[in-house]
Amino acid sequence: MSEHDPESAAEWLRYASTDLRAAQALRVLAGQEWTVCFHAQQAAEKALKGYLAYLAVDDIPRTHDLGVLAELAVQHGGVAPPADAARLLSAYAVGPRYPGPPSPTAEDASEAIASAERVYSFAEKQTAVED
Repeated sequence: MSEHDPESAAEWLRYASTDLRAAQALRVLAGQEWTVCFHAQQAAEKALKGYLAYLAVDDIPRTHDLGVLAELAVQHGGVAPPADAARLLSAYAVGPRYPGPPSPTAEDASEAIASAERVYSFAEKQTAVED
């Protein structure tokens, strides 16, 4: 595989963008905090997987743990993504899929979106192809 794979990265980032827009759109609806947090996590996960694709990582793991993905990027010569954002969002990978406490608040949802935006922007910047 080549040193960088911008086409695969761009595909991952398109998917990440869709999840980010979904989180942003749902944010205005009361009672959707879990769904907002879930989509924010998914946006960050797909953005980091896009960054890994750009770094030409052969086997991108099927994990929701953003810390694992961040560590893998560094192991492959990449820059570390925002660790605080990855840590915050990893908690929303599984919990929102099932009923039960604790329920995120409106503030949690806003923080999740802001974190996802940071991770997405990071991945977008790192995978930008210069002419």
